[in-house]
Amino acid sequence: MSNVAIAHENLADADAVVLTATSNVIFMPVSELLTLHVGRKWRGSGGNAESVIVDLGSSQSLDTVAMMGLNLTTAGTTRVKMSNTDPAVTVGDVYDSTALIGEVDERFGYLIDLLPAPVSARYVRIDLEEPIADYIEAGRLFIGLRSVFGSDGNYNADYGWSYQWVDPSRIVKSIAGQSFIDQRRSYRVFELSFSFMTETDRRGFVEEIDRANGRKIDVLAIVDPADANLGYVSVWGLLADLQAITQPLFDRWSKSYRIEERL
Repeated sequence: MSNVAIAHENLADADAVVLTATSNVIFMPVSELLTLHVGRKWRGSGGNAESVIVDLGSSQSLDTVAMMGLNLTTAGTTRVKMSNTDPAVTVGDVYDSTALIGEVDERFGYLIDLLPAPVSARYVRIDLEEPIADYIEAGRLFIGLRSVFGSDGNYNADYGWSYQWVDPSRIVKSIAGQSFIDQRRSYRVFELSFSFMTETDRRGFVEEIDRANGRKIDVLAIVDPADANLGYVSVWGLLADLQAITQPLFDRWSKSYRIEERL
């Protein structure tokens, strides 16, 4: 397993950002990709192929692009391109993932594109195609940089991290004993602990996530960035509780996370 990564500063949410899409359904505009709830969707009206173009307003350093709440399946095709000079991003002169099939697992609806190294780009284009769909839709967009725990190779998440599906559905029994279920969507919870965190990581991004994001702004946690199914090992959500940073050893720090998926 490669080292856990976390991305927390979403460049797509900046005031200067302009989003455009090849098409929109009335009351489901592309601006919905910037709303907090993944369940509020942008939907295209142009059939089974759409594109979203993001103008960040100026050249920005980035290495991570993610879209949550997609209706693509493993038969779908995705492509992420970046440019500094072409607003239409017809050619990815800064970065081009090329057209990839099967990047979105329909169980999770996540497209996550991890660049091998940060690049500087102003325009980001995301092409989406699903052969069996009547339309393309998505719920949330992230563009930014990710931080890696133990990037120097000295530590990673502790063994025993947990992955859980939570079903908030309510079950009520009638007088006669029948069960009536108020069905609600299940969501995932990741719990991770780091017992040997370096001073560099603590000061570099761990404290900043607590300060800037806290319990109010979503983060993208990727347990294994080398996994072939990134949607399976990633969660977009809120820190359910802020745990203290403690010092178990002279030059090491400890921190725990509980991240609840945003729907």
